[in-house]
Formats: sequence, C-alpha cells, structure tokens
Amino acid sequence: MKEKKFLLRLDQSLYDQIAAQAKAESRSVNNFIVHLLQENSKKESLESRQFVGQIIKGSEILTDSALVSVNGIYYRYSLSNVDVVDSSASYVISDANGNILTLTQLT
Repeated sequence: MKEKKFLLRLDQSLYDQIAAQAKAESRSVNNFIVHLLQENSKKESLESRQFVGQIIKGSEILTDSALVSVNGIYYRYSLSNVDVVDSSASYVISDANGNILTLTQLT
C-alpha cells in the first residue's frame, strides 16, 4: 500500500485530545488518526444502520429454519457468544452483513 503524505492543521486543543487518546491506546498520533479514519469510513449497510442494537427475544428466533424476523423481514442469523438459542434469553443484534445478522445473547 502506497501512503500519501499531506499536511494536516489542527487546533492545539483538538491535537492534545487526540494525542491523549492515542497515548491511552499505545499508538502514535499518526497511527491513531489513520485508525479513526479507517473505522469511520467503513460503509454501513441499510440493515446495519436500522438493526444493530435492536433486542430480539429468544422465543422469536426460528431455530428449525435458522431465521429471525426483524421488522417483518426474515434474516439468517449467526450466534456470536453461544452455540444454541435459549428461548428464554434476549439477544442483541450486534452486526448486520447483507442478509445475515449476528446475534449476541445478553446475560
């Protein structure tokens, strides 16, 4: 990957905030700024914007067909922190990638 160098001007107080956060994460200021830009430039899907953070009851997950209904639309799902669905538990949609939702069981 070829890197592009350019001059960036920041207000001193903003630079100080960024430098403190970079130090807390054991990063250089440059590396921290690049990291922030990369994280914030990822394209979000419609599903990600609408569904991430939504709570689903375990009883609403159709384990026999591996589908979950969200806002009347059926999606495939994967579980992030457990192997099987507990119908008495609640799950949060932690990621959406196309038509597959990642569900994380709440403790």
